[in-house]
Amino acid sequence: MKMRYLNLLVSVIASTLTFCTHKNLQTKSDCITDSDIESHKQNVTDLVQRLTDDSKNPEWKLIERSCNKVFFTASSANVIIYKYTHNKEISTKVSTGEMSSRSNPECLTKALEVVKSLKLTFTDSIIEKSKLSFGEMWADADVGGGSYLSCSDTLSSNFYTSLNLFIHEINHSVSQTSKDQHCSFFPWEDRTDCIDKKEIFPALEYLKSDRTIFGKMKVNKEIIQSLESTQKLYTENMLTAKTPILLIDELRSYAVGTEVLDKIYSHYGRSKIYLPNKKRTSIFPHLAIHELALHVNALNQKHHLKTSTYDRLFCESLKKSENNIKHWFQTLDNASDKANVTKAEKSVYEYIRKLYPKTSC
Repeated sequence: MKMRYLNLLVSVIASTLTFCTHKNLQTKSDCITDSDIESHKQNVTDLVQRLTDDSKNPEWKLIERSCNKVFFTASSANVIIYKYTHNKEISTKVSTGEMSSRSNPECLTKALEVVKSLKLTFTDSIIEKSKLSFGEMWADADVGGGSYLSCSDTLSSNFYTSLNLFIHEINHSVSQTSKDQHCSFFPWEDRTDCIDKKEIFPALEYLKSDRTIFGKMKVNKEIIQSLESTQKLYTENMLTAKTPILLIDELRSYAVGTEVLDKIYSHYGRSKIYLPNKKRTSIFPHLAIHELALHVNALNQKHHLKTSTYDRLFCESLKKSENNIKHWFQTLDNASDKANVTKAEKSVYEYIRKLYPKTSC
């Protein structure tokens, strides 16, 4: 998952948020207080100093304040203290760089119009679930889905390709993890799958974080490094959390993003998925996650540690991911401009297919 800004979330009360979906009336006592603000400013002062390379106490400037959100600039950093409507926990987000989604309030309207025009029913499911979970802040330009949009120019390829990240990240956010369960949303069937946190997945004992499988490929070394660093990050996350549900959720979110890109190309043409440097946006991260999921699933099969719940989740997610990757290449192969398909991207995909001729589902 690529972030346009350096985002660091500091959870103040708990690391896990539990969201309610019932209508809840807010009172003044539910709002962020002056005391909350001062406490959270102190908590992130050191972080702001590191991000801005400024050893002095940051100069705080209030930009916006509402019941659920307070936005400051601190030196050259952006600091947002916020809470979602249905949740009592307060968090802080610190970022650097321009926040283009704030400067263009019509950006979200345009984004939703484009997404709607793609006629993908699963995007409706994702958006509606996000509205239920986060209320009016579901697409907030600072801490909601709107923060992932590139809004400087809504006619540019940067804007259209950011719709991939917009839907990808919202899909993550609605995978509601509670105190006792890890969950992942399967938007194609408007379904949330949950695994009890006490349930053990023994195959993780055989997973190595320093595993490298792309080194023998005859592609650019930077591509290999990117693929392997992506896999290492999510492998370490799995091993820390002791569950592969995080990988399954990542695979689903990348499959969602690839399907969105595919439809953007079909509906709006080549120019909308080419970035200013003339390079087409790639699905290398999706390919890296797809291979890692195949590997973890294969470990589960090899060591006869098959569990019905995980087996179903892996199979469903891998099949959807595989279909979306195939369709992406078919769309580009059928395009009038054959240069759309990079040799490297296709080489990675073919290499993965040779490693796993069958998904074992």
